[in-house]
This record gives sequence, structure tokens and C-alpha cells, in this order.
Amino acid sequence: MADKPKILNFGAKNSNFFKNSKIGNRKSKGKKPRKSKNENRKSKFRNSSDLDILKWLNFDQLIKIKPSTGYLKVFMNNYKLKLARKKFREIYVISSTSEFKKLPKPKANFYDFQLSKELEKKWKHGIEESIPVFLNAYNEKDFPICFVEDYRDSTTDMHFPIVPKNIEEMKIARFLFEQLFTSAFEYALFRGYNMFNPQIIKLLFNENPTEIPLQIYSKEVFIVVEAEYYLNFIFNHLICNDLTIVICYYNDTEEYINDLLKISTDGGDKFSYVGYESPNLKLINLIMEHVEKSKDLSKMVKEIRLSEFDLNVVMSKRAKYIKTEVWDDNIEYAEYHLSNEFNPKIKFAIFYAKYSAIEIERIN
Repeated sequence: MADKPKILNFGAKNSNFFKNSKIGNRKSKGKKPRKSKNENRKSKFRNSSDLDILKWLNFDQLIKIKPSTGYLKVFMNNYKLKLARKKFREIYVISSTSEFKKLPKPKANFYDFQLSKELEKKWKHGIEESIPVFLNAYNEKDFPICFVEDYRDSTTDMHFPIVPKNIEEMKIARFLFEQLFTSAFEYALFRGYNMFNPQIIKLLFNENPTEIPLQIYSKEVFIVVEAEYYLNFIFNHLICNDLTIVICYYNDTEEYINDLLKISTDGGDKFSYVGYESPNLKLINLIMEHVEKSKDLSKMVKEIRLSEFDLNVVMSKRAKYIKTEVWDDNIEYAEYHLSNEFNPKIKFAIFYAKYSAIEIERIN
């Protein structure tokens, strides 16, 4: 029988967030606080040069040097979001059985930090509203769990409260999200109806003094879109090189199509490549139209692929035919070049396989 998943322990890097939240809260009994040796000592390091050096180190190397000096430890805590992240092989969310409901929660010292009165008030309101961590996921027989795998084939459970019922569970949820947002993954898989709720993320990090970026970083993401709300999470809470979207939910409303379109036309700072599987003709035509007629292409993704469709796409009259060749998938692709109408210097290569696939790539 396989071992039960264990609660994720990310070690020294992330536990400091909660320890440091208590710094300065202790009051001395009538004595003037002393400056630490590190405050009095003139450091050999300077912020800009330190940061440039430390950026070359991976996470394991950073952990090894972190305890070496008090100054360096404080410095690395202050700039931890600009340094190497802890890397994992995979993150995925699945529907599990009720046997996992009794998994232990993280140790209190990891998530027990001081709330402001304003944030506590907002959290209590969210608890009253029963805002779930996962959207459209929970019923008596379906229990979503987030799993993380490292490079040693060890699987760890991120045991999120499904619907936080008190302040402690809200703190646990924030702590676990924080671990995800400050790590990096090779591969992320989201399918089924188990999608993180952007509303709970916004509420949990309403006050974000450490300015943690609220995105999951992954080299490659595969996501099956089965509802409209997936698109909010994709655009606002993912950053990756390679994004593949399998469209299993069909809706011809303008809002839904525009949200799908925005991922490739406005997501250039989040994604290098976006692939749509099973797109409809309306989405395909809108992307082609954006390439040709948009006045602002600065935010567009560099490479787009639309595939798994049985549709006849009509090329623009301005598209120049270049050649036809057979690719590795044994499918014949016709290559076209198309320049932007308002800025002819901006050109795209379009590779079209009839009734099958289109690839769009900026070539200058």
C-alpha cells in the first residue's frame, strides 16, 4: 500500500515569513534595547552587489549559506522574492476520497501571525459568506486535494481547508498558498472542476506587506477548461513558459470568447507560448484579426498554436504564401507571412494545416 501523503514542509526559506511577523512585538522591561552586533558592524556587502551575486545561486546553495552570518540572513529574507525559488517537479489538483479528510494540519508556528483588525474583519465576513478555496468542487463524495511532487518521486499533500470555517483555517489556507506562490514547478496540471478560487486568494492576501506575487510559477502548464471561472485563474494566477488550454466548455458569449482571447493577446508578460486545443472558429478568427489589425501588439504572446479542430480557416488576402512542407507529425503545413496593417515592420509566420492546426509566430 502506498504511503499516505505528508504535510508539505518547505523548510527554512518560507518558515521565516511567520517568525519574522513577531519581530519587534516583544517589549523590554524598562531597559533600552541594544543594537545587535550586525547593526553596529559595518558590512562588507552592499545591497545591489549582494543581490547580483546571490541571484547566481540555486535554492539549495542559498539555504547552505543563509545561517553563515546574521547580516546575510536578514538580507536574504528581505530579498527572498528576487532569489532562487524552491523547485518541484509537479503540482496537480485531483478529486480524492474522504479517507484523506483527517490528514494533520501544519504546525501552528508556521501560520500563526498577527492579523490587523481590518483584515480580521474582512476574513470574518468571508467566513460568514462560506467562500471556498476550490470552485465548484465540493460535495459529499468529492474531496479536492493539491499534490506536489519533488524530484525524488516523493508526493506531498497540500491539505487546504475546502471552505475555511474560522480564522485559523484562513491562516492555514494563506500559508499553503504562500508556499505555492514562492516555489517553482516543472509541470502543473489542472483538470476536472478542482480550480483554485481567485476570490479567496484576493481575500487572503488583501494585506500583502511582503509583496508576494500571487501566481503559481511553472515551466509548463496543462489546464482543461470546464467552466468560465477557469479563465480568471489562468490570466491572474499563472506564469509559465508553455501553457496548453484544452477547451471543454463551449460558450459563444462575447465575454467568454474575449477572456480566452485575452490570454494570448494580453498575456505576453505571463506566457511565452499558448496552445488552444479544440477552439471554435470565432476564437481562431479573432486571434488572426488581432495579428493583422491591432494597433498595439506589445502584450501579445510570442507563439500561439490552435489545434484539434475540424474547421476551414480562410487566410487573409494580405497573407503571403511562402511554402508547404511536412512536419514531424506527418501533417502538411502551408507557411504564410502576414504583416500588421498599422505597422508593416511587425511580421508573423503562420503555419496552417487544413482542418487541423494553426501556428502563429512573430518573426521580427
